[in-house]
Amino acid sequence: MLFRRLYVLIIGALPRAADLVLPERHLGLHLPHEARTEYVDQLATLIETHIDLDALLRSSVMERLPATAAPPALPPKARLAVARDEAFCFYYTDNLELLEQAGAELVPFSPISDPLPENIDGIYIGGGYPELHADKLASNKTTRDAIREFASAGGPIYAECGGLMYLAHALELDGQAHPMCGVFPFSAAMPAPLAIAYVEITTNCGLFGSGQTARGHLFHHSAIADDPDTDRCYELKNSAVRSTPRPLRPATAYPVARKPIQVPITTAARSCACPRRASIVARVPARMAADEEGTSAVQ
Repeated sequence: MLFRRLYVLIIGALPRAADLVLPERHLGLHLPHEARTEYVDQLATLIETHIDLDALLRSSVMERLPATAAPPALPPKARLAVARDEAFCFYYTDNLELLEQAGAELVPFSPISDPLPENIDGIYIGGGYPELHADKLASNKTTRDAIREFASAGGPIYAECGGLMYLAHALELDGQAHPMCGVFPFSAAMPAPLAIAYVEITTNCGLFGSGQTARGHLFHHSAIADDPDTDRCYELKNSAVRSTPRPLRPATAYPVARKPIQVPITTAARSCACPRRASIVARVPARMAADEEGTSAVQ
């Protein structure tokens, strides 16, 4: 019956196993080097017991397109220092490969223990867990000062998430301030209420020029502790989550997603390919009041 309704071949299902649960942090799972390894044999046994591996292998056979050679990397045009250690480790490999293909020579360094590389043309600081290594980051004053001096001299720096926190004047953790690079005149604070929203940015100057637009989402437990007047190289709009619909608006502080989420009914219905989920969505209008525009507040 379930197969006829879903039109999907069911080859098995893994039971819940409390001793195989991966521990979580406020922004994600533990990192690979922190993960357990002894559970591999147990997990393999569960898979062999509850999954039809022969059916899985048969259904996974597909025609492979001929492999295309990657375009050759251009001769290095610039040296880009990339912060990579246990504090800054959230990177997409594709992004790093694309930078190399565009002619960047990537020079990894550790803001925890290394000096800033010499003769660089830019700095890339990704996300990570600087709050877990705030003492060590603060102790490496030489690198913090070098990054601030690089920025003061007009050197381009791209920092995201934890990397942006590292560029702040200080990182406040439970009321204790740890000095950071001081590129920005504000401090970052953790923990903070969960902020979650869709965002759209439009650049007006800086590294990416003007008129560039990108969309994404934000999800964090950090906040700007004090927000003095600061020049920004882009306009930020976010989907402030409210009980009544509002257009996207510029935001200087991210809203906290504690109120009902705005969900267009038609969009929600179209997004449900699973009959069970579709039936749940079909019952939603009975317990929410739609406005004239067809947008409703789902508790």
